[in-house]
Amino acid sequence: MDKEKLLRRPRGTRDFSPEEMAIRRSVEKVFREVLELYAFKEIATPTFEHAELFIKKSGEEILEEMYFFEDKSGRKLVLRPELTLPTIRFYYSELRAKPKPLKIYYIGNVFRYEEPQRGRYREFWQVGCEIIEGDPLRTFIEGLDIVREILRRLDIINECVIRVGNIDLVREVLRRLGLENNREVFRALDKKDFDTLRSLVTNEVYEKLKPILNNDLEAIVQNFPDLKEIVEKFKKYIEALKGAEIPFKLDLKIVRGWDYYSWTVFEVDAPWLGAEKQICGGGFYDLSDVFDEEKIASFGFAFGLDRTIEALKNVNKLKIEDKRPKIFIAPLSEKAFILALKIAREIRSQNFICELDIRGRNIRRMLEYALSQGHQILIILGDKELSKGTVSVKDLVRNIQREVPINDLMLEIQKILRGE
Repeated sequence: MDKEKLLRRPRGTRDFSPEEMAIRRSVEKVFREVLELYAFKEIATPTFEHAELFIKKSGEEILEEMYFFEDKSGRKLVLRPELTLPTIRFYYSELRAKPKPLKIYYIGNVFRYEEPQRGRYREFWQVGCEIIEGDPLRTFIEGLDIVREILRRLDIINECVIRVGNIDLVREVLRRLGLENNREVFRALDKKDFDTLRSLVTNEVYEKLKPILNNDLEAIVQNFPDLKEIVEKFKKYIEALKGAEIPFKLDLKIVRGWDYYSWTVFEVDAPWLGAEKQICGGGFYDLSDVFDEEKIASFGFAFGLDRTIEALKNVNKLKIEDKRPKIFIAPLSEKAFILALKIAREIRSQNFICELDIRGRNIRRMLEYALSQGHQILIILGDKELSKGTVSVKDLVRNIQREVPINDLMLEIQKILRGE
């Protein structure tokens, strides 16, 4: 393999610089803080799973969209394409005895063998959560409230759109019109491509579909009186969302995940991202048939971490906050280095970021480096200071330098940080 190929990363993947990782960890922190405030606990599942797990749910053809391989023992495995199915496997195998409702979350990379394009990669990250065996109405309201709080803390709650639909209601309408297995109709609904939809059905059927296109629940009941019970039940969810002051828009055209979701579903759009605007999606689902197990009430959602970060970048809402002081220690000799190491330990014990020169640079280059990395304080320790039992402390923000006894170093640092 030539050098150029060795240096090239695999197609559909990315390298993240220290600056980019700081952004990612900062955004992850928001998700973790919110989910843990709502009493969720973190789990992790393997990066690869048995291929049969996904074949049983979606058929052999799903392997075309995955990274599929056999190990040395001939076991058929895939890199996980999503995290909900592995989580439910984990539940049935080890977590079912946990107190209910079970509230768990995860942050992890997933893999899909798709054509890479803007906003779509073959390796990407998801932040998701599942609520198992909660009351449906209360679970849905709390789930959407978590989404609201995440968007609020990311400072994009006013720019994003939370769209709420009911896939069972749409399914029943399409079934009565003989369209429940028409994938072209599903795609047209999902893309809101009304011209294509009109070309796929008769005028009479299109008129019957208009209440879905217009999000008109009353008109659905007028066209299909036997669906009144479903509509009335769904209205209770809508009214509860309004009562909880969770911003949303009714959108009955949500049909993505047709074979996966049931009852109420939702998606979150960042409209300024264009075609790839969805940053979150979720709803109720049932995967018990995959495991031949008892049915459980399951609700979950996942944010695309990569797309969320892209959305934040596009509206200048990225906030990287590490308010801990940054201190650089410049030892000027090998003897001074050992004492500097011990001083660094004490500084770090106070939860301050402390960097120690390990290149043996001269003081000018150490000062240049400290300034370039945003350090606020420079501590200089040479043989002269060692002989006197002192250190030189430079306030890099105000350009003030003082020599103080080593025993008073921490007091001097606190004074500088207070602006004294």
